[in-house]
Amino acid sequence: MIEHGGTSISTSRIMYESAPITLTANEALAALGDNNGDSKSSKAEATEFLLEALGAGPLPAKEVKRDAAEAGISPKSLRNAREALGIKPEKAGFDGGWVWALSKMPKEPEDARL
Repeated sequence: MIEHGGTSISTSRIMYESAPITLTANEALAALGDNNGDSKSSKAEATEFLLEALGAGPLPAKEVKRDAAEAGISPKSLRNAREALGIKPEKAGFDGGWVWALSKMPKEPEDARL
């Protein structure tokens, strides 16, 4: 605090450490996250979200994007996860919107094309 005209004014100050910093920015940011070693990359989190959200079947893209945003998943992470999972947006009819669905895997080996 400093005195000015009989009133006290709160001030800010910065104090620097004398020791050099030995952590990288990534190490410092990782230390702020979960300390239990279970931290996931944003792409892995988005991938897990998509697998769970689309596991029961196709959903409108707008709904998936909205739910992902509410879950704290960035549009970039969602796009990267969608591309990694091979999800290709499809138009739901002439008047319908875009739909996302997991790739269809053959249930039986004989259903697979060679």
